[in-house]
This record gives sequence, C-alpha cells and structure tokens, in this order.
Amino acid sequence: MTIRNTTVVRHTSPNPADVGPKLGWSGAIVEVIAGQVTGSIIRSIDTDRAVVDEAQIHIDTEQHDGYMADVVTDDPAVLRALSAVAATLADELGGAE
Repeated sequence: MTIRNTTVVRHTSPNPADVGPKLGWSGAIVEVIAGQVTGSIIRSIDTDRAVVDEAQIHIDTEQHDGYMADVVTDDPAVLRALSAVAATLADELGGAE
C-alpha cells in the first residue's frame, strides 16, 4: 500500500493561565491521517496548570474487526524508533510481494 496523501490538522490549545484551576483541559493539538494510520498529539493542562503532551497512534484494519493497535507515548525517541521500525518493515513487506 502506498500512502500518497498525509493530512495534518493543527488545533490551538488554551493558554494554561486561562484554564480554570478546577477544570483542567485536554484535547488534540495535532492530528495526522495517512491511510489506515492516524496519530494525534494530545495536550493535557492539569488543574495545577501543568502541561503534558503525549502522542497516540491508532492503526485500523478490516482484518481485525476494524481495530489493530494503539501506541501511546510521551517520548519523542519512541516515536522516532517506531518510525524507523515501520519504515524498515514496510521495505521488507514490499520486498516480500
């Protein structure tokens, strides 16, 4: 499968100083769609106004009732490693066809 189009959507998050101290806030600040793979960066602003970003990747497939895997991490190195593994596996799968 060749991914020809990748869609990236960016959303703004509120300033932590503007978030109610009893409410907090959480939402996607970046969404990426490439075929059956979607990814998001979720920003959470805690009630103490601490900001945490984490990446989530979801893979859909018809072979597994529409669900295959989720990846959740807050470590950029893990995402780079995932990318390297995915690219290598894609090359290997492409060579096996």
